[in-house]
Amino acid sequence: HALGLWWLFKYGASRPQGIGLHADPAAVNLNVWLTPDKHRISGGGLVVYNYVPPFEQPTGAINHEFDSERAEEALRRSLLTHGEATR
Repeated sequence: HALGLWWLFKYGASRPQGIGLHADPAAVNLNVWLTPDKHRISGGGLVVYNYVPPFEQPTGAINHEFDSERAEEALRRSLLTHGEATR
């Protein structure tokens, strides 16, 4: 696969919570965290959800801001409950 798109996110005091639940339409996905040990959170990190949206569904229809943290957490719990995640 040729590199088709790349991006990065930088988080700090102004946005410490990171990016919310989202889908990355990629054949290959690489995630790297450059974090000093003193800032690591026990239990933090990346959770890969195995749910694959239909190919014809636009990314914008999948990725959206949730109305509340509660709504996003409900979807996370549902995916975890149904075995759709890998830690």
